[in-house]
Amino acid sequence: MTVWWRDHAAHHMSVLLSTDGPFRGCTPDGGHRTKLGTSTLRGTALRAVLSRV
Repeated sequence: MTVWWRDHAAHHMSVLLSTDGPFRGCTPDGGHRTKLGTSTLRGTALRAVLSRV
């Protein structure tokens, strides 16, 4: 379990909770203050992504 914390959880949590990470607009009391934009994949780009699955 210690290896998992060191090699997996610590790395991912530092990315997720960084000041420019995906939860940067969240607070415990206010939730999301600023909504992050979404990107839309269309046509060729969408087919390329789905072909890797």
